[in-house]
Amino acid sequence: MSIIRSGLLEKAGVPHGFGTVNTVSSELPSPIFTLQQVHGNRIVVISDPTDHVNRAMVSDPLSEAGEEAKLTIYSVPEQPVRFTEGDALISNVSGIFIGIRTADCLPVLLADPRSGTAAAVHCGWRSLALGIAGEAVRTVSALSGNPSPEFLAALGPAIGPCCYEVGQEVQKALEHLPGFQAAFIRKKERLFMDLAAAARAQLLAAGIPGENMDVMENCTSCGKERFFSHRARRDEGRMISFVGARPNAPGRAAGAQQASRRRRR
Repeated sequence: MSIIRSGLLEKAGVPHGFGTVNTVSSELPSPIFTLQQVHGNRIVVISDPTDHVNRAMVSDPLSEAGEEAKLTIYSVPEQPVRFTEGDALISNVSGIFIGIRTADCLPVLLADPRSGTAAAVHCGWRSLALGIAGEAVRTVSALSGNPSPEFLAALGPAIGPCCYEVGQEVQKALEHLPGFQAAFIRKKERLFMDLAAAARAQLLAAGIPGENMDVMENCTSCGKERFFSHRARRDEGRMISFVGARPNAPGRAAGAQQASRRRRR
């Protein structure tokens, strides 16, 4: 199988996929919009230019984000492009897909089935240290007007704690985050990180329940024949993970109206 699917997202009717080394362009949906990933916490939103309610909801920087976080909004261009720098891409526009590329870092796909809003989040340890997974959830909630306990999350293939040895500085960078202890495993004098556990802790803290998460237990380093891995393969290849928005999903209009009312208060 050249594209991996999440049973959780499939059951909800969310179009998505996690690519592998064998994925070819003819198997991918089109268009797919991507980012220039920089291991930060910049969030980019693709919004329908006629959707004034949702554009107003995300026009200001996130109140809970750090100084480095910026929220940038684009209307949909005629052709797929690689947008500005960022590590989370969110969309409520039908007919397009959003994606991120990884080769050991963790791809996280978020979906709000009620509004159809979707997000693709690039989670390396630096982005996770800046809280990108939680900030993405809060931005989807602001855009859709729906509460995060309704959202779904699929955590794709990434380097696992079996192979991802890190230094003490990585643990220190994440120690301010809730549940960071679960993301680190010590084996004698060596320290290993579980990217999925770190992201899961942020998603839980942002309100997504554990039963609404699907974790793909594929280590990209162990499975270097199937996955690109910066550590194991030392090549330039990266895999694409993608998800599509479904703005015509039931409940989108109501959610946007609720969001607009909250904004005016």
